[in-house]
Amino acid sequence: FWSLVSLVLMTLFAVLHLAGSLLSPRMPGRREEVLQWVFSLEYVIWFMIYVFAVPRLGYLPATIVFAALLGLRTGYRSIRAIGSLVLLAAVIVVVFKAFLQVKIPGGALYHLLPNGVRSFMLSYL
Repeated sequence: FWSLVSLVLMTLFAVLHLAGSLLSPRMPGRREEVLQWVFSLEYVIWFMIYVFAVPRLGYLPATIVFAALLGLRTGYRSIRAIGSLVLLAAVIVVVFKAFLQVKIPGGALYHLLPNGVRSFMLSYL
């Protein structure tokens, strides 16, 4: 639900900003600003791919993979930086699933695990 709300509001405000930019008097740098807003839609696409990956891979693997990929996308290349992002992703998953008990469906990948591991992954990761 909240993912949909955030995407709808983000799109609405982007459209309003674009309309304001198109209707405002022309000033130097206006085109670059509009292009920056258009380029930022890339992260909406990243988010949607992540949303579709979680039910297939599971919350933990999808979060780790996307944290690393977004780190690479934003320019982090060192093993230390990517490792820190992977660790941060794992901590986020543990906090949300184990401590806050957020109900996120397990991934289809989890069903390939042995019974004991599958139960643990579905409950805590």
